[in-house]
Amino acid sequence: MKERKEAVSLLFELSKSETLCEKIGSINGAILILVGMTSSKSENLLTVEKANRTLDNLAKCENNVRQMAENGRLQSFLTLLLEGISTIIISYVLICLQKMYLFCKKLNISFIL
Repeated sequence: MKERKEAVSLLFELSKSETLCEKIGSINGAILILVGMTSSKSENLLTVEKANRTLDNLAKCENNVRQMAENGRLQSFLTLLLEGISTIIISYVLICLQKMYLFCKKLNISFIL
């Protein structure tokens, strides 16, 4: 647990740099792990808070916001929607529709637009 706390603390410090935000987000599974930590009941509360703050910093990059939304963290996504950036809105609507389609397909439910 100590190693996780230190790793999240380091990521938090690195995530303060917008350039490094893109690099952190491009690491396979990094955002997924951070999102998972924020909803974990077994994590240390300070580690969860650092993971949340790290994700907030990573949200400076649109690709990271997309990954967060795909992994169930919608706060940054909803903020972008409310700001009304049209290309982002279209992108996320397509992501949501794709997820709905796959879910319906899995349950053998017709998906009609």
